[in-house]
Amino acid sequence: MLTKDMKTLLYSILWILAGVFLFHCADYLGMSCNLFSWHPSFDWLGMLILIVLVTSEVLILWLVRKTKTIPVAIISLLVCIFLAVFGVEVFVQFQNEAVSQGQGLGILVSRSTLRPAWYRITLPMLYITPLCSWICHMCKHQIKSKKANQRIRFIVRAE
Repeated sequence: MLTKDMKTLLYSILWILAGVFLFHCADYLGMSCNLFSWHPSFDWLGMLILIVLVTSEVLILWLVRKTKTIPVAIISLLVCIFLAVFGVEVFVQFQNEAVSQGQGLGILVSRSTLRPAWYRITLPMLYITPLCSWICHMCKHQIKSKKANQRIRFIVRAE
């Protein structure tokens, strides 16, 4: 049986690992699909990265529900904020994207086609979803604890 301290350490490590996997898998998926132009390749490595990406997102959503102690909540909030800030940065970068015909060294960063709109919306949402679910869960948890406190006060007054 795991003690409370061991669970705290385990959940903290899982939060950090899930955040790192989500960050790197989404970054690699973006680089492999469309570094210079939108040409996604659905090879075995791309599929593996997509599976790990979805698994890490599901793991984060599960960890949000298991976050109960203050140290884990702080670590999870830091991971979620980091991912959300990066997601906003990716969104801004996608909005400033343009088709360009590079000259000289600009050939290295020129794009012949833009990323599709669904991709430009989905990738930042993958980064922002953990923070949204973290906030929703903490608000829900706070409401439940307030209701429990009100019930306890009502029972004490009735006695």
